[in-house]
Amino acid sequence: MNEHCVFKKNPDSGQRDYGPAELFGYGFTRDKFFSSQEIIVKEIPTRYFVEELVHGRLILFRLNTDFFLLDSDKKIERLFITRTTIHANDRDYVKTTHNYI
Repeated sequence: MNEHCVFKKNPDSGQRDYGPAELFGYGFTRDKFFSSQEIIVKEIPTRYFVEELVHGRLILFRLNTDFFLLDSDKKIERLFITRTTIHANDRDYVKTTHNYI
């Protein structure tokens, strides 16, 4: 769903595929909105349709299972939590690092 959207004017018409480079975004009335954003994946900038979750001074969006913030300067930051298991004193401990603060 992130690389293209399929559009039909009505149930009897043919369908047309649109890519993220062709549309600003698309959505459904009183439902989800997907915008076109350039995300760097493995050091390669790639344009995807991402689901906008919150739209205000900052935009919170999701691409698959990853979350991002877009600020007014168009800077995109990936939000993530890292969990590391540490074994000490014959016990396992989970260290959680919030990499979005």
